[in-house]
Amino acid sequence: MPPFQFYKSILCRLYTAVFFIIVCVGMGCRSRTSSSDLKILNGSTLTDLEKSQYPYVGAIISVKNGKKYGGGGTATLIAPDIILTASHVLIPDADWHLFALVTDARKLSDSLDRSGLLNNKENFENPDSIASGFKSVRNIRKFERLNESWSFPVNEDIAIGRLSSSLPVSSVACLPKSKLERSVEGSILGFGMNNSNLESSGLLRKGVSRFVDYYEKIVSHVDLKKPKKNNELDRRVSYAMPKELVVRLVKDWKNESMPGFGPKYLVNSMVVVPAPDQKKQIICPGDSGGPFLVPGKSNTRIVHGIGSRSLGCKANESNDVISAIYAPIFHNVKWIKSKATEWGSSIECY
Repeated sequence: MPPFQFYKSILCRLYTAVFFIIVCVGMGCRSRTSSSDLKILNGSTLTDLEKSQYPYVGAIISVKNGKKYGGGGTATLIAPDIILTASHVLIPDADWHLFALVTDARKLSDSLDRSGLLNNKENFENPDSIASGFKSVRNIRKFERLNESWSFPVNEDIAIGRLSSSLPVSSVACLPKSKLERSVEGSILGFGMNNSNLESSGLLRKGVSRFVDYYEKIVSHVDLKKPKKNNELDRRVSYAMPKELVVRLVKDWKNESMPGFGPKYLVNSMVVVPAPDQKKQIICPGDSGGPFLVPGKSNTRIVHGIGSRSLGCKANESNDVISAIYAPIFHNVKWIKSKATEWGSSIECY
């Protein structure tokens, strides 16, 4: 491989993780990134039985020149032929984006490890023929303002894709009909990446985190210039967490020196932290596009957010303020449904 292509390949694998690999921001970190930093922190890999509880969650793996390309990500079926994920997961210059449900994700990852699998002309023109359970993403819709400079707000880090054909699933994730109330716990899911090659692990992990509030709501109750005002935080609004941590959250995410940070990028975004009764569970690099799921009616699950960025994803710093930012779905339901309608698809919850 020519040197230029080699370095381009390496850079691309870092592409989908650019928002997540944010280390040592005001935390005095000294150690190098560990393997736990590439997947849901302190999460658990789903067993075969647990996979049946999330039949609509799957892995996105991009392919270029017959090989895996980029770090991959997670996507959620909101219709048998429509996936919902983060925009930055779908790398613009990839030849193909392939989707496999959780039961087939590891098989897809292992199959693509065979050198030049898609170099075969038949497979390249019809990647669905590689094995059952894999679908190519034929159509993609993103917000028009999105580009590779990451200079777009979190609430637009959303993309939907239409699969080459429908998947026979027992249920799909539901879109929200209202905004999520603050201090609500939900399930977080993501495939993460292998530490050695920055590629999708093919193994779905799960954790429990808590939605604190929408970013601008938290900021309205915190004044970094007037610390005394923050002493009254519990009286004005309670986030069921120490007020000094709430203040720290605002301070960390206001750091405009890092790409994608600062108030102008976080409008309407969801701030998520580990659930208080769990062991610091939060999304990390490679979990891009993973859903924040909350139980709905009749055993359904509602996808309220899509994983976009995280901060402080380190297992060895007990005082770290660990948090993640999710793109909210409620603000974009109308856009999602309109694009699906253009494809002739119907989004119904079941």
